[in-house]
Amino acid sequence: APGRSSRPRSSVRRPRHDGGRRRRTLARVGELRGRPRGVRGDHRLVALAAFVIVSGGWVAVGLVRRASERTGTMRAGWMGLAAIAAGASIWCTHFIAMLAYLVRAPFIFDPSLTVLSLLVAVAGSAAGISVALNRAGGLLVPLGGAILGGTIAAMHYVGMLGYRVDGFVDWQIGYVAASVAIGAVLCTLSMKQLVERPSKYSQV
Repeated sequence: APGRSSRPRSSVRRPRHDGGRRRRTLARVGELRGRPRGVRGDHRLVALAAFVIVSGGWVAVGLVRRASERTGTMRAGWMGLAAIAAGASIWCTHFIAMLAYLVRAPFIFDPSLTVLSLLVAVAGSAAGISVALNRAGGLLVPLGGAILGGTIAAMHYVGMLGYRVDGFVDWQIGYVAASVAIGAVLCTLSMKQLVERPSKYSQV
């Protein structure tokens, strides 16, 4: 027919060159799921977070020891200072470590939940210390340590709820439960050592 090419049409389809697009998509998914490809860390801030929790914990333990040696209003005052030191060091460590976690996606910190996490840290520390230093002793000491461990976990996860990132956040319930349990056990053992078997090495 006039105007039409006489060349026969090929029945073989040309391959689609979409390999690059597929690799970019997989890379993006890897970033959003927190794989190492999309995650970097500031080691200086990590070191600063470690310094804050060690020094803050040292101060808090020293204040708890002073509170255990006092009575009345002096005891309450030392416990209040210990709660502030413990809560502030826990909170600062968490958010310094979060700033060290560099993910290739926009994120913000919700102001209300961030402040709430600080209040949780201080109030929970006060509750745990006051229970552990109760004169009744007995099971109250490990209970106070468990409360302190639960406070650390509660502060962390309230703070994480305030971490709004432009991506997917996948919570693994098994890891969450393990972190709460490990924190409670370690704080219980530490509190028992500090209150029931004080020594010159207790603060360590």
